[in-house]
Amino acid sequence: MVPLTETETPWTTLRPRSAPYPDYRPVAPARLRLAAPAENLFQRVGLKSADPGFYTEHRKKGPKLCFLLAGWMWSPCDQDVELETFWSEARLNGAALELDDSSLQGNHGIVRTSLREGWNFYSARVEQLTEHWTHLLGWPQSAGLSMHARPDTSESAVWAVSPLCRENDPVPPPASPDTYRVAEDWTLDSGDLSRVTPARQVAWELPDEDHALRDLPWTRRSEVGTLHAATAIWTLDFQDEFYGQAVLEVEAPAGSILDLAYDDWIRADDCVHLYNSNPFTDAADRFILRGGRQTVEVLNPRGGIFLQVVLRTPEGEPADLSLHDAKILSRQILAAEEKNVLFRSGDDTLDWTWRTAVHTLAASTDEAYADCPWRERGSYIGDSLVNLHLHRLLTPDLSIARRTLRMMGEGQHLDGPRKGQLASVTPAWHRRGHEDFTLIWIIGLRDYWALTGDTSLTEDMWPVIERNWESPVWKPNAHGLWDVTDDMSPFIDWGIHPPDRRGRSNLILNLFRVGALHATAELAETRGKDPVPFREEAGRVSTALTDILWQPERARFAASEDDPDSPCLHGQVLALLFGVGDAQQIFQTIEPGIRSNFTRGIEEGQNSGHLELYFQIYLLQALEGLEQFDLAETLILEHFSFMKSLGYPTLNECFCRANEGHGSCCHSWSGYAAVYATRNILGLRQATPGDPDTWVLDPKTDRFESVAGVFPHAQGPIQVSWRRCGDRYELNVQKPETVKILTLTR
Repeated sequence: MVPLTETETPWTTLRPRSAPYPDYRPVAPARLRLAAPAENLFQRVGLKSADPGFYTEHRKKGPKLCFLLAGWMWSPCDQDVELETFWSEARLNGAALELDDSSLQGNHGIVRTSLREGWNFYSARVEQLTEHWTHLLGWPQSAGLSMHARPDTSESAVWAVSPLCRENDPVPPPASPDTYRVAEDWTLDSGDLSRVTPARQVAWELPDEDHALRDLPWTRRSEVGTLHAATAIWTLDFQDEFYGQAVLEVEAPAGSILDLAYDDWIRADDCVHLYNSNPFTDAADRFILRGGRQTVEVLNPRGGIFLQVVLRTPEGEPADLSLHDAKILSRQILAAEEKNVLFRSGDDTLDWTWRTAVHTLAASTDEAYADCPWRERGSYIGDSLVNLHLHRLLTPDLSIARRTLRMMGEGQHLDGPRKGQLASVTPAWHRRGHEDFTLIWIIGLRDYWALTGDTSLTEDMWPVIERNWESPVWKPNAHGLWDVTDDMSPFIDWGIHPPDRRGRSNLILNLFRVGALHATAELAETRGKDPVPFREEAGRVSTALTDILWQPERARFAASEDDPDSPCLHGQVLALLFGVGDAQQIFQTIEPGIRSNFTRGIEEGQNSGHLELYFQIYLLQALEGLEQFDLAETLILEHFSFMKSLGYPTLNECFCRANEGHGSCCHSWSGYAAVYATRNILGLRQATPGDPDTWVLDPKTDRFESVAGVFPHAQGPIQVSWRRCGDRYELNVQKPETVKILTLTR
């Protein structure tokens, strides 16, 4: 045993675990989608660039940050070739190269060009898009090419690399190879692929189609478990979203590389479709093997539907490479709760939506909510507001929600320019938060209390709320409204028209402010504090919004003082939800846009001003408040009949992205429709905030003839069913004795 030093133990006082433990149940693949040697058609070189100040110093200042590359490509003859390259602005002998990025592989492009016999000067400008950035270049093995930092075949370095800079153009070619000199402040780089992000290399692999075997049951894996190759690929299909620790039994020579890649998209060639959803997410792990047969366990949880296993021999020479077994030790905590709940309406789309929404949450949750299993193990505040309400459909034990909200509060900035703000995702690498999420956290804290009656978390988090309202990030103007400036980055929604996020007296941010002030007032009352100052402030903000942004001739609010013409559908919905402005006028104005929301999102795509699936938590609550139940049901069935048609076991991140074939396939923030269905179609909802023992049963639907549901309660399940009998309802309720249910239906 080796004692750790103080610097090696950054945690403070340890506390008991505040969430249930996972059961680590083993989950086996269902099918083997692909077993094949990899093609060996290209020779590749790479580069890694690091910029520790990317987020803190460089990202927002001046022209885009980049690095320049230069190298000499020697060709044995005049020839036409296809180079493969990562994103860059590249030139060959001074002529710009046109990138065709339509290939199957992620973050990959093809450049068709002509080489002359002898030396050819290659130069490129590569934009630095994250703190750590990698670049790849490949050429056909058959072309007989070699790459050198100087025009000398004995030069072992591949690249000459500039310091990070803001220059716009690749380096021009010299008058002749003999006159070329590497600039003094440039460095030489070997092009060693071992430093390139493993996911980038996996994404560029192609199976050798002449020796590929496909679509076998996992039970027949021994038939293709050993391949004689320099690189071997196996793609495992779990046919549902897994989330946990991969455990593999493999066999390969000492020094072999094992790469594991995870995603919920798959390419047409049955390789995992890395970077399809997010070009900045490197969803792969790498291990160096000791040799022989061994078990490898990934200690961090990973997620997806597909797991790709790649084995590479150390010297690139063929050898026997074996995958003997693979499984996931599940880290999901809520999966077992799914069997205890029910919603049944007789409508296939609605029942699928409810079932898939809660399954998506269960697939994404361990001791805290995950953004999505394959991408990030971090809890976003906006996502978690939806997750909290979905969670309550599965179990009355909201300890995971409590832990998540506490973790977010404890991640508050205590000093610096973002003092009082919360990180938009916790824990996280994000350097900047989303200001709307800081306000949504207060709403989520209020909703947690409303669902549970638990005031202890409110007590602990009250100082966080106070510091939030004192944050210097909030920019009040002469009207008392907050401006959104260039150093702020509210998220709002993927469907948002981007200018709606900015501007003086920004409508959306100030409406979230109103909602958070009302939530703070309610929380103040639970602590015996005076709620009046918060309600009065909410009233002043509401009045100022009406005075400054209300457009009587359009019967709607402007997005900001700087953008009077935007319809700002998101802002109008929030005005309805938080009671700002004339609700009937606003609704009449935006009803056509709400009814055409799905069509606009499909036809115009992201940022078209439409409401994405995440924003349905606000839209459906607003429609409930207006008693627009038929419209709410119409929207749910329209949006989710499309989602159901995609055939995924979980809900996609966005319907417009799903239509385009990308985006996360497992995002629980899309599932608020299930909460709406329980509250208004089944008709079971809590009677009073903070009292989980008193409920109302009052269906608000004219579309459905009978609905049944099982809702979990700490004292035992509440079982409800009803069917319509003429102008009356026939109700059937089974409940614990301590639970009171008020029936308001006729």
